[in-house]
Order: sequence, then structure tokens, then C-alpha cells
Amino acid sequence: MSRRRLWGGRLTGKFMICLLVAVVAAGTAAAEGERHNIFGAAGLGPGIRITDVQLTRNVQYTLGGITSEKHGYIALANKEGDIIWSKDIGISEDDKQIQFTSVQSDVQGAYYLGGSQPGRSQYYADLYFTKLDNSGAVKWKKVVETGGFGYVYSVAPVSDGGMVYTAVSSKNDQSQDAYIGRLNKKGESVWTKVISSSGSDPEGVTAESIYPSEDGSFLVGGSQNGRCSVWKLDSAGKMVWSKNFKGASSGRVTASKDGGGVAAHVSRTGEGRLVKLGRAGGEEWSQPFKAKAILSLELSQDGGYLLGTPEGIVKFNHHGEVQGTSNIRKVTGLYKTAGTTMVAVRSLNRLEKLSLGSFTSLKSDRNLSKLQPKVADKLQFDSEEYSISSGDTFDTVVLSSRSGSGRRVPVTKLSKFQSDNPKVLTIDNEGNITGVKRGKTVIRASYEGQSVTAEVSVY
Repeated sequence: MSRRRLWGGRLTGKFMICLLVAVVAAGTAAAEGERHNIFGAAGLGPGIRITDVQLTRNVQYTLGGITSEKHGYIALANKEGDIIWSKDIGISEDDKQIQFTSVQSDVQGAYYLGGSQPGRSQYYADLYFTKLDNSGAVKWKKVVETGGFGYVYSVAPVSDGGMVYTAVSSKNDQSQDAYIGRLNKKGESVWTKVISSSGSDPEGVTAESIYPSEDGSFLVGGSQNGRCSVWKLDSAGKMVWSKNFKGASSGRVTASKDGGGVAAHVSRTGEGRLVKLGRAGGEEWSQPFKAKAILSLELSQDGGYLLGTPEGIVKFNHHGEVQGTSNIRKVTGLYKTAGTTMVAVRSLNRLEKLSLGSFTSLKSDRNLSKLQPKVADKLQFDSEEYSISSGDTFDTVVLSSRSGSGRRVPVTKLSKFQSDNPKVLTIDNEGNITGVKRGKTVIRASYEGQSVTAEVSVY
């Protein structure tokens, strides 16, 4: 069988990370004798967008992506980067073309696709999902109705052979709800979680990404009330906690090994923050950075974090401190492979192999200030808004930034607390809030002469 070269040659970039997949309208095999060098070249082909790259257990690479025709694209490459086979996945149901928007794969070599199936009019579309085996054959397909125009943002495989997904549904009343769901290994629905928009939220709710955690829970990134949002769902799809970031126009989130997560968000003025969220959703630390936008976020093999921006890749250590940068620009995806080797996806469909130890250290304060600006001392809760059910209790975290570094540290145990309406919600001396009855109130914390407030909604 003929093969194409997926990558080749040595990269001179400063540090290495994950990989990503793109889609291209391709045949089942490349032309005889053709060599396609992805690293530093034109990419997989015109109209392809990589959405996933996975190192399989037999040391091969699966690729997934979307073509310009909204077909799925899947491929298998050997460890040297030669394409073994590739397929264009175009599926029609009732003479209507499925519009695929997300493709992922697992370590077994199976592929998971999500998209939209046109409905009875231009205002309706159902969610469509299918799983393919390691040869590209269809194992099952599933249609999920939302009563509106459905759009799948992401799919992700889970350990039982099924998948989870995030999507939105736009309704005739101009509202937009977020859909998060799980399908089992047979394609049957296990649970569906809907986050509905309110009348005061003209932009609606969006769930864009989902990451399975090692404890069986799921971390979801999206937006609500015009703010970047993070939700944690348990294995049954029940909301565990939610968090909003005010002033953030875009962001990324990924799950961490401790059951929490890491979020990166940036404002329209380029002021960003990398935030470590604990298992209960509390903010453990936060570090400022500067970037025009956030294109990707991934955990690195050494316990740190890799942030893809239009300007390049930034490496943070496990405390959120900047360690170095790369000159690899427009990174839209980062994927871990083996050891300290990773693959970065640039400009949607160019793959570059990287090594974690190959990055430029920031030795001067001048270079560091370009990425981590000085920030005035400030006291704040880990969230400006909280939501809680009546009868439930969870902790809040009070953070203080000191010495102008912008780094925030917890001072909860040293703070004093108060609830404006204890009949709706109470807060104890350790910052734990308990919902009493439906309503809204404000909680207050004070520390070393500073004070901060947050709004709480009880459902």
C-alpha cells in the first residue's frame, strides 16, 4: 500500500507539545510513491481542519478532522508519520448530508464523530453521532433531537467505549441552550444535561468542550451570560459546580489529574489569566499573562501547562509561573504522544513534532513582563457569582494578590464572612455557604482591611 509522509525532518521550535488532527477530502490511500512532509510544509491539504491526533497502543497515530464539505476525515499513520490509509466520511440520512463538526479517536484506534442532521426546515437540525472501528467501518449511529437547530461543538471518547459530547440548540424564541450528553458503547443515551439560557442572557449558553477526568467526572468549558464558564458534572451528568470569569472574551479549559481543572481566559484587551481550579471548584492559584487570544491549552508531561496563542506557545510550571516560550505560532491544538514528545497543530492542519525540553527560557525580567504583567494588590472570591441548590453546602475561596506579581494565594482561613440575607443563604467562619431557600443574596469577606463581595443564587 502506498503511503504519504505525515511528518519528517527536525523542528527548530522551542518546545514541544501535543498534536491535533485535520480533515481533508482524501481517498482511501495516497498516490503511489507520494511523500507528503507536514512539518514546515503546506499541511494535509486545502480545506482540512485537524481536530484530533492520538497515539495508539501499537505505536501508530490516528488522525481526525473535518473537510471543507463538512465530511469527516480519518486516517492512520505509522510512527514515522507515513499515512497508511485515510478515508473521507460522507454520510447521508434521508437524502440529507450530515454536517460533521468534531472527530476524535481513542487509543484502540476507534473514531468518534459528531455533527448535525438537517431537519424538516432550515430552522431545525438534530444532533448526529457515529462511532467507527479501527478500519473506518460504522459500528453505530445515534440521533438526538433538541427541538431547535442543533450544533455539535465537541465529542470525546470515554473508557467504556462510549462518548460524551457538547452541543447547543438555537430555538425560535431566539434562546440558545447548551446540551451535554453521554452515549454508551452501543450508542444508547446514558444521560443528557441541558443548561438553559435565561431571558436576561441574550447571547445564550454555549458548551464548547468536554474533558473526562480520572475520577469519572467531566469538565466542560463554554460561556454563559457573556462570560467564559466552566462546569463540572459527575459521572451521572449531575452538576457539581460552576464557575464564571467576568470580563473574559475567550478561554480554554482542561481537566487535571486531581479531579479539578485548569482554565485560561483572556479579555478583549489581551489581559489573560491561567487559573487552577480544585476538585470542589475553588481557585487554588491564578497567574496573569498577556496574549491576543487563546487557541489551545494542554497539560504537559512534567505536570505543567502549555498554552497555544497566536504569538507562540507558552510553558507554565505546575504553579502557573512562566518557564519558557516557543516560536511556533498559530497553534490550534496540542497533543501528548509518548515520553516528553508531543505534536502541535498549526493553522488548522500543519503538524509539528515537539520535545518538551526544547523551549527558550525567559531569563530577563523584560521578557517575562511581556507575558506576566504586574498587577495591583487585590482581594477577591474565586468566583464573582455562585449558584447552589437549597440544602446543599460547598466551600468558597478568598484570594489575595500580593507584591504586584498578580499571583493570587488563598486567605480563606484568615478572612471574616457575612451573608446579607441568612434566610436565603448562610456562610460560616470557614467560608462554606449553605442554601436555605430559593432566592438571591450577597456574601462578603474581609481580610487585612480589604473587602470583597459575590452574588449567590439559590435554586
